[in-house]
Amino acid sequence: MTEDRNEDELFEPPTVPTVNEEVKSEPNYFLSPEEVFAATGISPEDLEDEPEDEELPKFDEKHKRSFEGLLYLGRASKTFRWLGHEFIIKTMNIDEILEIGQLHQPYAGTVADIKAWQALTIAACVVSVDGQPISLPISDDQTAIETKFRYVSKHWYPWILDKIYEQYLVLDAQVAEVLGEMGKA
Repeated sequence: MTEDRNEDELFEPPTVPTVNEEVKSEPNYFLSPEEVFAATGISPEDLEDEPEDEELPKFDEKHKRSFEGLLYLGRASKTFRWLGHEFIIKTMNIDEILEIGQLHQPYAGTVADIKAWQALTIAACVVSVDGQPISLPISDDQTAIETKFRYVSKHWYPWILDKIYEQYLVLDAQVAEVLGEMGKA
């Protein structure tokens, strides 16, 4: 770069054609409707509406609420009452499943294997009990699942874990059923 020229002299803005000028260097990527019909082998008559008397497949209404939950929220949830308490549980996302797998490693192959898996699953899937969320972390040292796992494993008994885990399996089966019905539609 020479020192006698300033930056403004080096910059040349691109020229933009005016509305009345034709751009000859640019290829035309747009096809006319006739060219599209010729290239695809479709005629304009093929695009006409199908007869209205043909019945379209319908989604089973019993799955509608679950389907909408999966479609719009990315998860399904379930509320159930047990021993005078209301539990809300949800399906887990991949990140939560992976975290459960990591937190479960110290228990794998031990006598605590199954209960640790249940407690971790419950820590990830329980949204609230009687309208209150279970223990949440107060520092960045632990994740929400870790904190909830510590709470669940210290304060809840095995038969509580069994019942909530059973309801989680029911919810998971309902999601599988909804996905199966979606494949049929």
